[in-house]
Amino acid sequence: MLYANEKRQAVTAILLVFMFIFAELLVAENDYQVADEDRPNFTLTQSTIIAETYISSQFNANNFLSSTHNSVGVDNFGNEDRSIYRFSNSFNSQTDMIESAQLIITCDVIYQENTGVIPKLYPATIVSNIAPSEVSWDEIADDISWQQ
Repeated sequence: MLYANEKRQAVTAILLVFMFIFAELLVAENDYQVADEDRPNFTLTQSTIIAETYISSQFNANNFLSSTHNSVGVDNFGNEDRSIYRFSNSFNSQTDMIESAQLIITCDVIYQENTGVIPKLYPATIVSNIAPSEVSWDEIADDISWQQ
């Protein structure tokens, strides 16, 4: 015969078993899933160039948007040319975050002044919005100087 203390232990054990069974049924009924909200959603996008031009230290006030080619590098006289590309951007700065990016540029060499020197390309970000039809070596747009 069970004593009072043993009865309480048996009832407690049975209640615990029922509690775990009902808890499991509730979780299964609600199809409860733990979501990892800190994990970002990854999206692969491919931006298109919406403007392509270059700027020249030799012709520092000229705009080359209508040019049929881009010029890159330093010539024999120390004049430097830099290409500028403007890409479309559909990201929202409030909700989207660019964690990593890759830039691949494929080009043909039409003319090379120093055949032994291969120009190096370095991507850079321009914080200001350039005006492709107005940009020059001296100005990011008409009457707006580049800032260091």
